[in-house]
Amino acid sequence: MAGDIGSGPFTDAEKAALALATVLSNAVQDGVVDEHLAAELRRHYTDGQIMELAMVIAILVGMARLLFALDLADREDACPVGRPPGRYSRDS
Repeated sequence: MAGDIGSGPFTDAEKAALALATVLSNAVQDGVVDEHLAAELRRHYTDGQIMELAMVIAILVGMARLLFALDLADREDACPVGRPPGRYSRDS
């Protein structure tokens, strides 16, 4: 799990949601909701709630990628998405 989700000040339900966000945002290499994460999500959420969480995360990740692709948002140093040079980049 990326970051410090496991030892942060989050409830178990919040940790499961953050783990889902980590997987869906490609912040981890394999990017798969494995059986352990699926079981943890089901401990705290209904199937409908899991789908809603996943959809909201996907929309937010897509919006962030759009903003980065069009160079409409500044990336912080800790951002895992590098800034490629190109016609939309302010660095070129």
